[in-house]
Amino acid sequence: MNNLNKLIVLFFTVFMFLTKGYSQNNADPGIGILMSPASVLQGSTGTLTVNVGNYGNGTIVENSLRVTITVGAYAEIKGIASKSDSRWSQLSLTTGSGNTIKLTNSGGHFDSFELGDILLTVAANMVSSPDVILGNIVYITAYNPKLCDGCASPLLNVSQGNASNSNDNSTTSLAVN
Repeated sequence: MNNLNKLIVLFFTVFMFLTKGYSQNNADPGIGILMSPASVLQGSTGTLTVNVGNYGNGTIVENSLRVTITVGAYAEIKGIASKSDSRWSQLSLTTGSGNTIKLTNSGGHFDSFELGDILLTVAANMVSSPDVILGNIVYITAYNPKLCDGCASPLLNVSQGNASNSNDNSTTSLAVN
């Protein structure tokens, strides 16, 4: 095989690998959150709906997104509620009032313009006027075998779309009566 043929085979292999193995180029994650009900009795719970998804024209691969939700000082996130989108799993959860939960999309990818809801149980601990709940979604930088179908040297998730350390933020509020 001459050098020209080798170069053509190499180019074809690289081109096929990159186009098939890494399809996250145009993906753009987004987040919106809503507390229901917006006013909860002290000692009771409500459901926080965190709507997340892909607002771009690429595929967001598994393990490439991280959602962080923080409640105000008068409430506490207890955990993921039933009927939550199964693509999301808990990375960490601090305890006590004003706590934070971090989640990742470890259960699958998001196709173009596909959305899903993370449902969280929030406890109303102390009486307060409306207090802010903040949600944030970002791409994470990590070696991800899902980007290359289980290859030996997985590619890094790199910032795509409008990704940054505070890619998309959303707020809602909860009043404790």
